[in-house]
Amino acid sequence: MRKVESLNKLRVGKRLFYLAGKEEKASYNDIKIQFEKKYHVKMPNRDKIIKELISHLTQGDYKNNSFPNIGISIIRTDIKNFYPSINKHRLYKKINSANVLSHEAMEIIKNICFNKKIVGIPLGLSFSNHLAEIFIEDFDSELKREFSPIAYFRYVDDILILKYDFSQDINERESVEENNKDIISKKANNIKLEINMAKTTSSFYKFDKSRMNLNKDLNFVYLGYEFKTVKQKLQIRMAPDKIEKYKNRVDQYFYIYKKGKKREIDFWRLYYRLINTLHGVTTIDQYNKKMKLGMGYHYRFINDFSNLEDFKQQCINNIYSLKLKSRDQNMLLNIISNNSKGNFLNYRYNYINLTNSQMQIISKRLSISNPPKEKVKFIRKMFTLLY
Repeated sequence: MRKVESLNKLRVGKRLFYLAGKEEKASYNDIKIQFEKKYHVKMPNRDKIIKELISHLTQGDYKNNSFPNIGISIIRTDIKNFYPSINKHRLYKKINSANVLSHEAMEIIKNICFNKKIVGIPLGLSFSNHLAEIFIEDFDSELKREFSPIAYFRYVDDILILKYDFSQDINERESVEENNKDIISKKANNIKLEINMAKTTSSFYKFDKSRMNLNKDLNFVYLGYEFKTVKQKLQIRMAPDKIEKYKNRVDQYFYIYKKGKKREIDFWRLYYRLINTLHGVTTIDQYNKKMKLGMGYHYRFINDFSNLEDFKQQCINNIYSLKLKSRDQNMLLNIISNNSKGNFLNYRYNYINLTNSQMQIISKRLSISNPPKEKVKFIRKMFTLLY
């Protein structure tokens, strides 16, 4: 079995990913399982975090999203260059002192922690996230003790602290905000991490008729969602930078079609790429586990779709620019249009529930030669052809 530094590597932007082979994957997956069973490490779940955050902000009023008449503050921050900055010697000492992992697992971790060729925690290994979670758990505990928050959330390196705001005037509020930044920065420095101060912000909410000068509406972004309070209601929208990313992706799909041969198969590739991008899609991952994709699932908690209108119109303009036959044009327009279910983000497509006849239709549309009869293999082959 190859050592970690000898694995194939893939650079994506500034990040370097390590690609395990078949033999390494088995060993690394065993380490992952040991972390989960012996350390009870659980990976943060983005949907669960957002749902809990909404529950705290509205005090469980999911139907009306009404905001309570209390003063609260939201502290948002993230850790700069998190994985490469992790102090590996400190991490190894913590894991080694617990003495719960197998000898084989500790040898692999030792190779990572005492290898000068590997900076911080290597990205891409099945247990990389687990190493990071073990390293950062004391920092989480420190912040919770310091702030006594209503709720504390961290998704990898992205942190949100929800707490009460008892400020009596604007100056006190500003002083508290600066003090919060200082506390978080010092706690991070204690374990040789650096907080991204440019992304460390506070947002306040207060509604008090007797002290109108202190009243303020929330306005912050977290995990791809934009949260605002408008007339004592919580408004949840898709963050503008995420909309831009989806715009660019969809534009690329239309560009590929326009520059291609515009055959029947090219139309269907565009059709399924748009469905997989815009709707809520259920499929399977490389480990045969159920996986949910698309805007529909990634942004399922949105309650205000108004800032998606430009994106939707851009999709419609792209469709008309193709000058398709009316049947094909209408099929693409139906992907982005509203119906009895509401906005297009509410549409769902489940590949796992495909019938044999549906698989035959897809095979014909995408010219899948010798389509596998086994559904899992069919889905894999279909996605390979699409992407």
